[in-house]
Amino acid sequence: MKNNDFTAAGIAAISLAVLFPLYWVYIISSGAFDSGANYYQTTLEFSFDDVWFVLLGVLSIFVYWSLKKVLDNHLGYSAVRVPITIAVIACGIYAFGLAGLDAFMSIFADQVGLSTHKFVLGAQYLIGVGALIVFGIADILIGALILKNADHDSAVLKILAVVMIIQGIVELTIVLSPLLIGVFPITLIIMSVIFLSKPQAIEVV
Repeated sequence: MKNNDFTAAGIAAISLAVLFPLYWVYIISSGAFDSGANYYQTTLEFSFDDVWFVLLGVLSIFVYWSLKKVLDNHLGYSAVRVPITIAVIACGIYAFGLAGLDAFMSIFADQVGLSTHKFVLGAQYLIGVGALIVFGIADILIGALILKNADHDSAVLKILAVVMIIQGIVELTIVLSPLLIGVFPITLIIMSVIFLSKPQAIEVV
């Protein structure tokens, strides 16, 4: 593995570590979650916020898939294929599903009935909560499998594993999910270190 094989993934992880908390701080400060009416209003518009949200999804998919390549192809952690693949699929459904529903409502809101509006709100809730549960299970499994297979003295990988397990627990609680604003960027920074380091450095740190 060349040193620059995962440079793009490292840059993507760092970018996501910055953009992710900025997005959620902006959304929360905008009052989108202050009331049901405010949240409902956001579903009737497809704006720059939705484009930003999709960008976060695309970056997350790229970063997790790159982590799979590092762990599977270069470090022999083939067991992580399944949970990372599940996380990637869930991320795609989460990002494109929610943004797609917003796009649909922004175009057809005045042409559909109340039942459709209720269905869209229910679908958004199910996708949001369901994705958090899947992310939580996947992250815990990824972290546990890394710890199980880390038979060398890679401090970076072991730290990543522990942080991912903590992240997964936070996701599974649902109630504590706002803590991801701080936890997920930490995970991403550790991933960026792995992506931008020499293979030998990862194995002997």
